[in-house]
Amino acid sequence: MKPSLSWRNNNPGNLRFGDFAIRHGATHESNGFAVFPNYESGFSALVALLNTKTYRELTLDAAINRYAPTSENNTENYISFIEKQTGFIRTELLKNLDSEKIALAIQKFEGWIPE
Repeated sequence: MKPSLSWRNNNPGNLRFGDFAIRHGATHESNGFAVFPNYESGFSALVALLNTKTYRELTLDAAINRYAPTSENNTENYISFIEKQTGFIRTELLKNLDSEKIALAIQKFEGWIPE
């Protein structure tokens, strides 16, 4: 199986390259996605994003809609997947949930396939 783009970029959440990613260690971009020097910094950036005020005040449903908009994703499938992986309910506020658990579910949904 071919390694996924997220794995090759050390970017388990497929974060877009920009100011936020740069502030969290991204060194450059590949096809619009941030490239991190290692898995730890990419995963930490994803967790940090989920812990920003913008996301923490949203329900899980609203957060995934923001993170993975319907213009680019099947957002309903994404939300259902996160609910099943974490046991969290879509109407819960992110600030009351374990962001690392959500990040691991996002990593799975984003197709993390190691070499």
